[in-house]
Amino acid sequence: MTGFQEYELLEPGTPPAGTPEPTGLRRHLHHFRSGGLANDTAWGALHDLSQLMVMTASFMLLGRKLGVDDYGRYAGIYGVVGPIGGLTWSGLCLAILQRRLRERDTVDTTARDFFAMSIALGLIATAVGTIVGSQLIGGLAVTTIVAVMLSELVGNAVTAVSIAMVQAEKGFAPATRLRLVVLAIRIVVLLGLTVTDTLTIAHLAIGYSVGFIAYLAVIIVFVLPHHGIPFVLGRPSAGVPRTAATISLPIAAGVLQQDGDKAVLNAFGFHADAGLYAAAFRVVSMGLMPLRALEGAAFQRFLPHHENERDEHVTRAARFSVLALAISIVIGIGILIASPLLDFIIGEDFKEAERMIPWLLPFLPLTAISNAPANGLLGLGKLGVRAGIYAMGAVVSLSLYVVLVPVMADPWKGAVVGTIAGEAFLAAAGWVALRHYQALHNATLDAPSTSHQLTIA
Repeated sequence: MTGFQEYELLEPGTPPAGTPEPTGLRRHLHHFRSGGLANDTAWGALHDLSQLMVMTASFMLLGRKLGVDDYGRYAGIYGVVGPIGGLTWSGLCLAILQRRLRERDTVDTTARDFFAMSIALGLIATAVGTIVGSQLIGGLAVTTIVAVMLSELVGNAVTAVSIAMVQAEKGFAPATRLRLVVLAIRIVVLLGLTVTDTLTIAHLAIGYSVGFIAYLAVIIVFVLPHHGIPFVLGRPSAGVPRTAATISLPIAAGVLQQDGDKAVLNAFGFHADAGLYAAAFRVVSMGLMPLRALEGAAFQRFLPHHENERDEHVTRAARFSVLALAISIVIGIGILIASPLLDFIIGEDFKEAERMIPWLLPFLPLTAISNAPANGLLGLGKLGVRAGIYAMGAVVSLSLYVVLVPVMADPWKGAVVGTIAGEAFLAAAGWVALRHYQALHNATLDAPSTSHQLTIA
């Protein structure tokens, strides 16, 4: 393997050594378009700022149009979509980076391994999601549930996998520019339905499906060939499904821990509580945007592993955690100050959601310190350990949801306790595991080599 290929695998999209540096304005544009963590974080922040605008618009328009109960059902059905999507396309996107950047599979092999898998899993997930959603979420037509599942688990899913292939080849920034189009599709559909006074959950899902499939066609025909990525369908290579599963399980578990509470509230018939709680959680989750921008930009930097480096992953995880924690505290204070504006933004019907926000704020710093150690475990190759931690976190949260929601005077408080407890478990277990396995790796550096022992003998 050439030096450029190795470098490209660690920093996709970076030009080879010796490439002349642009000057003047071109130099600044070049630095923004392709560069290091600061550049990628800037693109991530732009994406998440755009996502924040989409979330705010959907929050305001859907909340006012649907009312508290139906907004609770909307949050509940997406509480079903989230974990299933984590098991399918979300995990596949990260598995693509893992196989291409860490395992160093070729682009042709990676494309063959993941495109067909994303389509097959999307169709299976649609069927499973429809069955689960129709059982948990009362008051939604099955056709509406099918439309939601198809739009998110097939249309959006295969599009996301295609964009992940671009990220593996060309880097975070080019992929982020493609993801911005997905957000544009969402906001255009939402505003179009609002202007025509036809905004319903079913119409929203149908509009998303049309937009995502049209965009996917553009990516397959123009974008992928431009970057030298073939769109090929085939049977995955040996080991790929296992890699995808070990990455997908933690994502699904994490989403279940965070969003399963809305589905459980709906399952017990607390549709209004689910709507209010979802509104409060949406406000708090907006504070995650800068943290996700930082994590998204930094993720692939956790994947390389240098055998002779001591404390590599603990040091990197600590550095990112300190920065993320500081950001989360500032954001939490800002949300607390601005929370009285909630009823003005979304309507008087959601005024009760304001008192739920302070209860949810600890979620921000806990998330800030739980993500980096989990990514550090990926760098150490401990995918199974990472998956186990996330699975246990989901068990903790889901158990508390099921036990506390039906018995507490305020059902939403059971959801809060489950969410915070699960995130606290992830942070504690993640750091303990990362330090343990990093120490084991350090010990191999201290052990005398076989060649050295033979020389002495």
